[in-house]
Amino acid sequence: MLKDVLYDAEDVVDEFECEALRRKAVKSALKSDFGLTEQIFDRHVIHREREMTHSIIDASNVIGREQARDNVIETLLRSVDGENVSIIPLVGIGDQLQRTLRGALNGRKYLLILEDVWSEDPRKWLELKTLLMGGAEGSKIIVTTRSQRVAEVMGTVSTHNLSLLSHQDCLSLFFKCAFKGQQGKQNSNLKIIGEEIVNKCKGVPLAVITLGSLLYSVTEREWEFIRDNEIWKLEQKEDDILATLRLSYEHLPSYLKRCFAYCSIFPKDYEMDDIELVYLWMAYGLVQSSNENQELEDIGFRYFKELCSRCFFQDLTEYGGNVKCKMHDLIHDLALSVTQNECSMVRTSTQQIPKSVRHISFPYPQSLPNDLPESLQNLDRVRTIWSINERGEGISSEVFIKKFLKI
Repeated sequence: MLKDVLYDAEDVVDEFECEALRRKAVKSALKSDFGLTEQIFDRHVIHREREMTHSIIDASNVIGREQARDNVIETLLRSVDGENVSIIPLVGIGDQLQRTLRGALNGRKYLLILEDVWSEDPRKWLELKTLLMGGAEGSKIIVTTRSQRVAEVMGTVSTHNLSLLSHQDCLSLFFKCAFKGQQGKQNSNLKIIGEEIVNKCKGVPLAVITLGSLLYSVTEREWEFIRDNEIWKLEQKEDDILATLRLSYEHLPSYLKRCFAYCSIFPKDYEMDDIELVYLWMAYGLVQSSNENQELEDIGFRYFKELCSRCFFQDLTEYGGNVKCKMHDLIHDLALSVTQNECSMVRTSTQQIPKSVRHISFPYPQSLPNDLPESLQNLDRVRTIWSINERGEGISSEVFIKKFLKI
């Protein structure tokens, strides 16, 4: 397989680079290290001002969900005696969160929104319901999920199933993403091609947004390429849009493909930090510069902004100069599908890990047994070991002794 040959070549190059670095380190050890600490400090205090990244869709202008919104509001107001519903912000973790929750809800009417729930464990839901029993009559809870099983486990009243977007709403959303208010670019040919592409999206908003963003500021020929792509002919389930999303991935430049695929090491719904992400890309060698005057950090942040503009990242927020974001769960599925057996999340000690794996992540290292590293000793091609715990607690140091390990 061509990819395996390329990886073998990469490993050989890495061996040469490691040996060169070893020899350089030996020579450097003979020289004075005076001033090194100051240089490192100066390096870390450099602040690069970056343009704030924004979502493609204006949250104040929601398209095609007016009826669903009205239905939810009607349900919330049903049996309410005229008092306003309280919306309570909750901050904290563990026992602190439980105390905060009990105190905030005690005797009050509240609205609690649980967004994008995936846990199907009825015990966890019962524990949460126990904490919610202190509220006043008329309190409401909204749960959003793509899993019918989650809705059943939670014992909800009637569910509100979001219907597919209408054709007209899809067109409006698609052209909003594809032209971004530049009406002059909406020539008749592009509108015709756009309608044909939208028809293939089958009313799925994520597919419409992703493809619309992909086609922003590109040529008519590229629009035709997307419309006529063979991937549309693949047999798909009615609600399966992975093949459609794959079109957006295949249309990325190679440097963005590698950076996006690397994000599959993170668990679903993980909040990524732009600085952390860029430095991970740099450490793995995914950020390259052909101009010595360009800083790798600047190039990496440009990669990040490009992936944001193409809707591969969402829920963008700014904290103290850092940009936080997430991947939609279907976009995360896409990242996993393109990496295949290259990435593996280790959740249990009995999990089978492919020998071809190159990136390993431990989303919950504290729950893993101490003997877990023994099952990883035969994985000779691992390049990345990542833990959601920044200090790596719960992972033996033995797992980091890998020949080709970079991160």
